[in-house]
Amino acid sequence: MDYLQQKNRELEDELDRVKSRVLSTAEVDARNYELTKELQDVDLMAQELQMEKDKVIRVADLEIGQTKVSTCINYSSVMKLNIPEKGLYLQ
Repeated sequence: MDYLQQKNRELEDELDRVKSRVLSTAEVDARNYELTKELQDVDLMAQELQMEKDKVIRVADLEIGQTKVSTCINYSSVMKLNIPEKGLYLQ
């Protein structure tokens, strides 16, 4: 009888250890899911930020190009004013 009681206690202890590991594994799985979700959210935000950055760079590049054209036109207009008869020269 003592043998059976001892064996029963050992089996109950082993069952408690297994339950504890199962709970720990479930907790780790849940945390992994949360972290995976956070990483996906961060990745999505990074992609959106990159798209916005690319857009800003394209707009700035267009504005620089337009400014260059405008500057060239203005420079050309100023150079036309530098005619020898008027005595005006830009240096």
